[in-house]
Amino acid sequence: NMRLSIIVQSLAITVATLFAYNYGLNHFDGHIESARTVAFATLILSELLRSYSVRSEHKSVFQIGVFSNKALVMGTSLSLLLMLAVIYIPGVNDVFETIPLHLEHYKVILPCALLPFAAGEILKAVKSKK
Repeated sequence: NMRLSIIVQSLAITVATLFAYNYGLNHFDGHIESARTVAFATLILSELLRSYSVRSEHKSVFQIGVFSNKALVMGTSLSLLLMLAVIYIPGVNDVFETIPLHLEHYKVILPCALLPFAAGEILKAVKSKK
């Protein structure tokens, strides 16, 4: 049972990240740094969001409660802050070869990052119907 979930969510993460990279390369000034940063943020955010979904193989995150696991909330919050540091703090972003993102970037990043989360939740719903 878990194999199907791993495959579906892995494919969703791959598709989301590659789409974000390609979109960033073709729509945001054409610089590799922009595409790389958009893909990086998409990958990190998709994993952070997905971590809420994978707490149960059978129950939806909305049944469990999004904020019911305080350690997970603290861990994902810290991870989000670290991602933002890598993107926005001068010197740090030089080391990671990222650039500061703008609101228009997040209009692509957020929907792409939600794809693996949605795939996991939809798969659980389909499995529970059977």
